[in-house]
Amino acid sequence: MYTFEPSGVSVTRTFRLDKKWDAVLEEVAKNRNISVSALLNQIVLKFVFVDRYYDAGLAVTLPNKTFSSMIARIKPDDMIELGHNTGVVIPEDRFTMRGLPRDYKSVIWFIREILDKYNGLFKCVYQETLQRNVLLLRHSLGKNWSYFLSNYMKALFKNLLDIEIKPDMKADYVTICIDKKDTFKERRD
Repeated sequence: MYTFEPSGVSVTRTFRLDKKWDAVLEEVAKNRNISVSALLNQIVLKFVFVDRYYDAGLAVTLPNKTFSSMIARIKPDDMIELGHNTGVVIPEDRFTMRGLPRDYKSVIWFIREILDKYNGLFKCVYQETLQRNVLLLRHSLGKNWSYFLSNYMKALFKNLLDIEIKPDMKADYVTICIDKKDTFKERRD
């Protein structure tokens, strides 16, 4: 079974790289204040978690301004429907591709790592309290994107965990509160 947790055992790989590409890696690593080895590890993780699933044109990359302009022209009701329909289908597909269990821990990992860190749909702030857990999904794509995210997340939580959520939506963020008792749910089919 696939797991998103590392094994804790390292292996050494060596490969040849054009000197020009190595210079780019060194410059990027220096600007990020990390080693080239750490940068290469980040690149490999992105491939392992995301890129390998999008071969043969299964993903499109657009500048933020282009995407924002496109979604601003869509009717709110259509964004709500699109968010719901996408939230039912895509997470289920992504969990199946990765062999992830339908449990709370995997859902939070998927939201924070895949949707935030690698897909860039939002910036997620996650907080755990005694009574509830809170996801704050920040973005700069306008109210229509909040409509999409709210309904995507409702469908994701309902479909994967059978949890009903009520997101609080603003123009530039969506807040999701999850009762602590629901964090132990695992989907049984």
